[in-house]
Order: sequence, then C-alpha cells, then structure tokens
Amino acid sequence: MGLLFTQLPRLLGVLLSLVWAGASLAGSEFYRIETPVSQQTAEAKALAAQVALKDLLWRVTGQKLSEKTPGLSNAFKQADQYVESFAYIQPAPSQPAGELLLQLQFSPSAIKQLVHTYQLPVWPEQRAKILVWLFKQDNGRVLLLNDPNAPEVQALQAAAKLRGRPVRWAKPWLEELAGFTPSRVLSAQGEAVLNASFSYGLDTLLIGLLNGDTGEWLLVQPDEKTPVKGADPAQALHKLADALAKRYSLGSTANAPLQTLTLTVEVASFAKWQQLMQYLKQQPQVKRLTLMAAVDNQLTLQLSLQGSLAQWTLQLAQEKRLIPMPETNTASNPPLLRYRWQQ
Repeated sequence: MGLLFTQLPRLLGVLLSLVWAGASLAGSEFYRIETPVSQQTAEAKALAAQVALKDLLWRVTGQKLSEKTPGLSNAFKQADQYVESFAYIQPAPSQPAGELLLQLQFSPSAIKQLVHTYQLPVWPEQRAKILVWLFKQDNGRVLLLNDPNAPEVQALQAAAKLRGRPVRWAKPWLEELAGFTPSRVLSAQGEAVLNASFSYGLDTLLIGLLNGDTGEWLLVQPDEKTPVKGADPAQALHKLADALAKRYSLGSTANAPLQTLTLTVEVASFAKWQQLMQYLKQQPQVKRLTLMAAVDNQLTLQLSLQGSLAQWTLQLAQEKRLIPMPETNTASNPPLLRYRWQQ
C-alpha cells in the first residue's frame, strides 16, 4: 500500500513544502495583473479590478470572457473580493502622461475556485516558450527587431505577458541574418527561418514581417502552420495564443470521473525528484498522488487524474519536461505510462 505524499516521513514533507513554497512565488506572479487608472479612488480601483479580473481569466482559461458568460456577471461586479493586495506603480515612459498603473495581486486559490465553480476551461500554467522572429522591411532589406525598447517589441511582449505565454526573441548570427530578404522570410512556409530556429529547441514560433505597423505572419505549432495577414504584433501574438489555448486547454473537469493511473519516471537525483513532485503538484488534472516505490533512479507513482488522459499527455508533450520512454502506451488497458524526467 502506498502513502500519500502528505503522509510521507516528516523530513520528506518538509522538503516538499519548501519546494512548493518556491513554486508558489512563480504561481502568484501568474495571478498578477497591471491595469491603467487615471486616479487613486475607490471607484476607479473597483472598475480597474473588473477589467483586471477579465484579463486574468483570459490568461487562465485561454478564452475571452465577459459579463454575458453564465454566472460571471456577479463575479466581475465583486472582483475586489478576489484581490489579495494592490499597489500603484509608475508606468513606463511610453504610457500616457498622468496615468498610473494599478498592480493587482489576485488570490490563486480564489481564482481556481471561481474557475471550478463556473466550470471554466483551464489552460495549464506550465507553458513552453514561443520563439519570435520579428522582421521589418526597410528599403528592400529586412531588419530583425529584438531591441526591448522598440515599440513593436514592447507591444508583442505586453500581449505575451497578458496571455501568460513566455517568449524568446531570436538572436541569430550575423551571417544567418545576412541571408534573409523580404522574399525569403515567409517564402516556402518560412523554411529559411525554421532552419535557423533548429538550435533553439522550440517547436512553437511566431514569424512576422512588418511593412509599417502591420504585416504578414506565420504561426507555427507542431505539425501546423497558419499564415496571417494585416496584423500588428499584438494581434499576431493573440491569434497564436488563441490557437495554442484551443489546442492545450483542458475543458471543464468539475464533473469528470477520476481515473487511477500508474506513472513510472526515471530521475537522475533526489533534487530532480523534488522538481518532478513540484511539477506534478502544479498539474490541475492531478488530484491525488501516491508514491508507491523508489528503486535506484526509478519512481513508481499512482495518481488520480481528472479529465482526459489524451489531453494531459498532449500537454506533457508540449511542455517537454516528462519525456515518454519507448514502452509508453496510453492506449493499453491499463495505460502504460513510463517517462524520463528532464529538467
């Protein structure tokens, strides 16, 4: 009979609690929203909290929700009750004069309860980076934009932050950059850029070629490429985020039955074991976790999963933290789940 991880020996419990406390800081940042206000009044703060809650639910669920979403009208009206703390901060120089930013820290547990109560979808917080290649046409040449002070870069970065999707900006060698021309950037489904992207180890890309404020884009996901025309950087990022949310979000699992699975994972060290446990605890589908055995570098875990196993394993494949071993077979009965932890 295995032991729940909360019932392991005291030292092990302390170690796990320390690991999870470290993860909670990153988790709290995920539930932090900044929104502009013109004055520091209770009325302005209440209205800003409503806007911020909508933005946060957009990040958490992958869907843009409104008062028309069943049940959410009252939640938005009482947005303040989900806020743990707030602070007024000075905006960036690019913000309008006289405008402040209100930083709202929402309660992760309260937001998760809200999502559960209204059976909203969940886009898991662990999200792989998007590799961004952003070019701008200039007299028949292409300039690669990755300067954090460039307004196009700032607009895309702000949209990525809003959607909770980290990005990595491409910084190729000069000889690689010299080979790009306006006709080559998006020709042949972006083959030249994709070839130059191989060393980054990311399979989700956003490739843009601006001509003025808008331009042409190629949204690249595993096994899928989508061209987009006439979008500015923020619009392009949102289109890719929408596609990724549709692909990886988990539908409401509030009423889904629990299924018990056995997961075998190879880990290289005790420290890696801690990372694995932290990672599994952050998975919203994992409701119960039991350590069954630990032999050499192999852990056998029993977990209760709520929702679709296929969706969960798709999410694992996208995050690339648990690497499936050849003998993994999700179609067998019971499913054979054997992974190697890679961190």
